[in-house]
Amino acid sequence: MANIIRFQISMLSVAVFAMMGAQASGPVSLGGIGSPCDGVSKLCIANAKCYDKVCECADGFIPDRSQRVCIEETREWQGPCTDDLQCHKFEGAICSKGICDCQPNYHFLGGKCWTTRHLNEECTDDNECYLNPHADRIECSSGICGCRDGYHITDTGDDCSGASELWKVGITTLLAIQVIKSLLI
Repeated sequence: MANIIRFQISMLSVAVFAMMGAQASGPVSLGGIGSPCDGVSKLCIANAKCYDKVCECADGFIPDRSQRVCIEETREWQGPCTDDLQCHKFEGAICSKGICDCQPNYHFLGGKCWTTRHLNEECTDDNECYLNPHADRIECSSGICGCRDGYHITDTGDDCSGASELWKVGITTLLAIQVIKSLLI
């Protein structure tokens, strides 16, 4: 069976070269990743190209786990995938349910997956501290995730809250009343 497939590939390669006006001087072989190639009688597998006389995956493709086939890499966050390897452009990402995503207890920020740390948990980087949907309200300060300046931990201890709009309006109104009183006296 393998000989039949090699023969069919050889014949196909010869036919392609004949259509392109090239001539193979002998049998044509198809090399996998890392195999020697010359672009004439020693060709590369699909999605691979001959670079410096060695078969390598073409741009936009990466070797699969067997190192025998070139598979398309995922180029966009939450793009389609069938293997974790395709998600390599996004540090820490895995292929989950057919898309590149972060594993559980991780979140995506700035092109990579970060370990999710919550309020009052230890941290080493601001990007680890995460509140959904208030990611802009939390930071890593002195190795602990806490609320940024202008925010405080809510009574439930799981979110950062700023001063309410009603409170701001109340303070503004009180200040206006004080100014008016001082002008009248």
